[in-house]
Amino acid sequence: NNIALSNKLIPLFKQAKRHVVFASTSEIYGNGPFNEEDPASIGPSSKLRWGYATSKLMTEFMIRASNFPFTLVRFFNVVGPGQLGDYGMVLPRFIEAAKQGDNLIVYGDGNQIRSFCHIEDATDALIRVSKINGELFNIGNDEPTSIIDLANKVIELSGSSSSVEIVPYEKAFSKNHGDINRRIPDLTKIRSAIEYVPRYSLDDIIKDML
Repeated sequence: NNIALSNKLIPLFKQAKRHVVFASTSEIYGNGPFNEEDPASIGPSSKLRWGYATSKLMTEFMIRASNFPFTLVRFFNVVGPGQLGDYGMVLPRFIEAAKQGDNLIVYGDGNQIRSFCHIEDATDALIRVSKINGELFNIGNDEPTSIIDLANKVIELSGSSSSVEIVPYEKAFSKNHGDINRRIPDLTKIRSAIEYVPRYSLDDIIKDML
């Protein structure tokens, strides 16, 4: 669907010759590293999640090959108040469970490393880099946390009576699911370009979402 939509939209962008900002994804990096100029390490087609990453990367190439101004951004776990966990986003899912007093389900061993960026930091950065033509930027927060520590922090800050429940991958997902052990953005480029510094710590983000 991503590629089909891009095939329809890119000719219109060429005709309009307006500046286009494309929201790509950190999934493109696969297992990392996570600098904009590093090679991607997308996993095999037997793991279904990489179809999404591949479609986003292909759209980046299609935009670069076209004759209109553009900015590309790769988002890393942008979260904020009111966000739903319907599509598996871990932090809103944890917060909803804590509010309800349900167990916070952690898949695998919980040692996967992630970082989370407040929507206000992300939108501020997006507006500023959108004025820079022909460049690609990571947008996120590079404060790391393990998923198990994230779950415990949500319980602590919410004052919930919930517990953490560890569920092995094989009991929750098909063998085609796949996962990433560590995903933290390299923010060197965006810091240099716009002196980007996220204002919201992980504690701030959780409190705001609660």
